[in-house]
Amino acid sequence: MDASVASRRRIVVVSSIAYFLRFVALGAFFPYLFLWLDATGHDPLTSSALGAMYRSVAFVSPLALGALADLTRRHRAVFLAGLVVNAAAVFLLPLSDTSIPCIAALLCLAAASDTGALLDAMIVRSLAWVGAASLAPRTRSLGAFAWCLSAPLFGLISRVCG
Repeated sequence: MDASVASRRRIVVVSSIAYFLRFVALGAFFPYLFLWLDATGHDPLTSSALGAMYRSVAFVSPLALGALADLTRRHRAVFLAGLVVNAAAVFLLPLSDTSIPCIAALLCLAAASDTGALLDAMIVRSLAWVGAASLAPRTRSLGAFAWCLSAPLFGLISRVCG
C-alpha cells in the first residue's frame, strides 16, 4: 500500500473517531442540562436564562480561542488547555453548589473553553494536507450519528440508574 494512501486512511479514521467522541460528549451533556436544572429545583425561566447565557458565550468563544491560538501560534496547546478546562467545568457542574451564580460560572467556563471549532479546523487542515479535504463532511457525519445514538442511550441510562 502506498504511504500516502495509508496516511490518508489514518487521518480519515482519526478524524472520524475525534468527531464521534466529541458528539458523544455533547450527547451526554447538552440534552440533559435542562433536565438536571429542573431536577435541582430551578424553574423554566431560570433554566432558559442559564441556557441562553451558555449559548451566548459559546457563540463568541470560538472566535476568542481561535484568535488566541493564532496569536500564540500554539494551536495544540490552546486546544488541550481548553479541553481540560471544559472537561473540568462540566465534571464539576453536578458536584457543585446548585446556586445560580455557581451554575452560571461553570456554564460560562464550559462554554468559553469549548474547543469544537479548533477541532474542526485541525481536522479540515489535516484532511487537506493528505489530499482528502472532500472527506470532511463524511467524517463529520459520524459525529452526527454519534449524537443520534448517544443522546437516547444516555437517556436510557439515566432512566435506569436515576
